[in-house]
Amino acid sequence: MEHLGHGEQKEFWNKKAQEFPRYENRAGNYELGILDRIRRMGVDFKGKTVIDAGCGTGMYSLHIAQEAKSVLGVD
Repeated sequence: MEHLGHGEQKEFWNKKAQEFPRYENRAGNYELGILDRIRRMGVDFKGKTVIDAGCGTGMYSLHIAQEAKSVLGVD
């Protein structure tokens, strides 16, 4: 993106962001389904400090943060 000015980069990423998945906390949500599978394997986030490495848009971080002590998302 070196060829784009700051304003053009901002416009580009704002447009891209409109296509990103949005956080949803409802039954049937994909991320909640994956976290449910993880919990059934014995993983418990309650009261834990969690690092979400490769967090992308932070969808899992947001869900985990509802029960963990703290979450650090790094992408």
